[in-house]
Amino acid sequence: MNNAKLTELLGGRDRVALLRALFLQRGRRFTNQQLATHAGVSPGNAHKLLARWVDLGLVERSVDARNITYRAADDPALEALRDLLARSDRLLADIRAALPAEVETAVVFGSVARGEERAGSDVDVLALGPGLSEIRLNAALRPVGRKHECDISVACFSTAEFERLLAAGDGFARSVAGQRTIALKGELRLAAPSAA
Repeated sequence: MNNAKLTELLGGRDRVALLRALFLQRGRRFTNQQLATHAGVSPGNAHKLLARWVDLGLVERSVDARNITYRAADDPALEALRDLLARSDRLLADIRAALPAEVETAVVFGSVARGEERAGSDVDVLALGPGLSEIRLNAALRPVGRKHECDISVACFSTAEFERLLAAGDGFARSVAGQRTIALKGELRLAAPSAA
C-alpha cells in the first residue's frame, strides 16, 4: 500500500508518522518530545493524538519519577495495523538494502516523500557519494522496482557537487533541499545556500 492511501485511510500524515514510530518499534518507549522528533511532527499535535490513543487503548502511557512515556499497546487485535504499516515500509527497506556501499547518503524525495504518490508515481531517489554512477545505481534498483511494480529513478552526485549546485541556485538542488525527504542512508546535511 502506498503512503498516500495509508495517509488517507489513517487520517493524515502526522497520524501515520506517529503510528509508524510506535508500532514498528515494538516495545520502545518514547517521551512526547522524542516521539514527535522521531516522527517529524509538532509536539503539540503528538500530545493531542497520544491522549486520544491512550483513551482508546491503542497506546499505553507510563509515568515514572521524571518522565511520561508512551508505547504501542500489546493488544493482539492491533497486529493488523502493525502489518499494514510495515507493508508500506517494505519498498523503502528494499531500496535501502539494494544501495551499493559507496552511497554515503540517500533520500527519497518527490511525491512519495510528501505522501502524495499515485498508483503510477515514480520513486525518486537522491544518492550522494564519490564516484557514483547513475547507470549502475538505476540497474541496482531495477529489481526492487520490478518487485514492487514501480519505477525508481535515481539522481546521483558527490556531496560537494550537490552543495555547489545548491549554492549556485540550481532548480533541482533547491527543490530537493527545500522539501520533505525520507532518509534511506546517512543524513542529508547541506550547507546553507548563499543569499541571492
